[in-house]
Amino acid sequence: MAPSASRARPALRDLPLLPILLLQGRRVRRMVPTLAEPAGPRVGTAGDPHHPAPLRLLLLGDSAALGLGAATQEEALLGHLVRTLAPHTPLRYQLIARSGATTAGTRQHLAARAWTPDDAADVVVTSLGLNDVTRGRAPEAIVSDLEGIVTLLAAQTGARRVILSGLPPIGRFPALPQPLRGYLGRQAAAADRAIVHWAASRPPAAGTPVVEHLPLPFDTHPALAGVSLAEAMASDGFHPGPRIYQAWGEALAQRVAALRGERAVA
Repeated sequence: MAPSASRARPALRDLPLLPILLLQGRRVRRMVPTLAEPAGPRVGTAGDPHHPAPLRLLLLGDSAALGLGAATQEEALLGHLVRTLAPHTPLRYQLIARSGATTAGTRQHLAARAWTPDDAADVVVTSLGLNDVTRGRAPEAIVSDLEGIVTLLAAQTGARRVILSGLPPIGRFPALPQPLRGYLGRQAAAADRAIVHWAASRPPAAGTPVVEHLPLPFDTHPALAGVSLAEAMASDGFHPGPRIYQAWGEALAQRVAALRGERAVA
């Protein structure tokens, strides 16, 4: 039987490793501890409460969007994103995230969601794709689901811009043993390249958001200067820690603020 088109195809170099990779994957799933979800509101406002047109921001995604690895939403991605943006523009923000979420699961979740006018968004920021990689999904399947998510967001929120966070360097995650770490790193890099190509080549169309990819600033942000990735990550060695959330949130906020200044969103 031919492999499913939704499954990633291992490179020839990785085929002899498949039995070891499967065993290591099962062991990691059993041994990586479950982190508590950060406390704090997932909907709110920031900045001038009397501004007639606050920026409507939606953060969408997986456990990293949810903030696992931080104690509170203030220390998580949402908190850093909102805190950095608030001096530039008033905000109305919302977080929709689930631990373990894949692009396919998120697409289904959004399709079944009971949307309201309060869900309207100008900009959507996502953290999606890594769980697809760890489940062995093909880059083409991930991109197809992202296209479906963008279509749903356009219809239900009116979003005019979707910023896709790049996939993290899972090939450097301390929780993963070799050769699993290297294999997943290569798979994540391939998926990220496919997402970059799709976002850059996606033709503009009336009524659909502009989609862009924003790499994660793991090696360039001052908050992570002189700190190893292992030191900056959460205690499980798999999720971001507060310093990574700071670098990530500030990089995203700078991009959103630039768009606001360019009147890409109003």
